[in-house]
Amino acid sequence: MRLSIGHVLRLLIATRLTMLIAMLIATLTATVALAQQTPQQPAAKPLFKLQEVMIPVRDGIRLQTAILTPLNQTGADAQGPLPILFRRTPYGVPEKPPEQMPSSLKEFAQDGYIFVIQNLRGRFKSEGVFNLSSWVDLNDPKATNETTDAYDSID
Repeated sequence: MRLSIGHVLRLLIATRLTMLIAMLIATLTATVALAQQTPQQPAAKPLFKLQEVMIPVRDGIRLQTAILTPLNQTGADAQGPLPILFRRTPYGVPEKPPEQMPSSLKEFAQDGYIFVIQNLRGRFKSEGVFNLSSWVDLNDPKATNETTDAYDSID
């Protein structure tokens, strides 16, 4: 009995497809079994509380601002007002609190600092048009730039 090339190819494809399906089922079964055996790690305690606000500036534009407040404040004035470290950036603010303490912020956080990170005008969720410049028309009381935006945000 002679088999045509087409028949041989169909048998070969069917055999390979069957092997591929068997391998896929074996992989899925092993993955499910492994997931059931792996103990769930308890969620790490959050280090910060994140609050996102839109801060208005003199021309009505609102700037996206993330406020990270340390949850375990050990500073001397933990009961009173806390110091703030304010940073403005064109590169985006955090969308969630950090899961690990960044080494550059560790000592500040231990002293109870609140971290405020703000997107520049026209970047990410901040309104307006992005123009990285500190030039401003001093004859126009409504003129804005990065300096006036920073001043208004702190004020």
